[in-house]
Amino acid sequence: MYKKALFLIILMMFSCLFGCKPLLKVLITDPETPPSQVVEAEGYHIRFYLPGDWDEEPVESWDLHYSNGDAWFNAFTYKYLDLAQDETPLDFFEELNGFIAQTRDHVQEVMDEEVELLNNEFVTSKLFSGEKDGHKNWYYCALVDFGKGKDFAVVMFTSTPSYMLRDMDMFNEILSSAESY
Repeated sequence: MYKKALFLIILMMFSCLFGCKPLLKVLITDPETPPSQVVEAEGYHIRFYLPGDWDEEPVESWDLHYSNGDAWFNAFTYKYLDLAQDETPLDFFEELNGFIAQTRDHVQEVMDEEVELLNNEFVTSKLFSGEKDGHKNWYYCALVDFGKGKDFAVVMFTSTPSYMLRDMDMFNEILSSAESY
């Protein structure tokens, strides 16, 4: 027992030295959690770390689309270079929020907009409730912005309210795992 704990501590120390943060996340979470996987949108310099049990479900409208059966992770990725002169990444985030309001019924804000600095990126997020095709879902929208000159992503997690409440910490971990390279 002590040898295993010592091994894990040494492994975590080495992972900190070499910047392998997904390894840390797997080691300090539930032992039943599958190892993390790296997902990237082709042609962009952003990666996210998702739990190993999330499967890709390619959809033309999203650059990244993954699901674990209870929730969906969707991301659009962009380059600062592609922004118009008066356009900002926040405009893309607000466009996604507007899309939800236009394409869902009974849309309500569940959580006010929040802005946080996580691992060298600014994350702006908002949580909505809405109904589509007779089903109630929550939509957790986020802008992951690494700053001028880097790529940025607009992310949406979708699930039922009960799964969203259960998995919100995991969704925030996925957002904070984002890296620009």
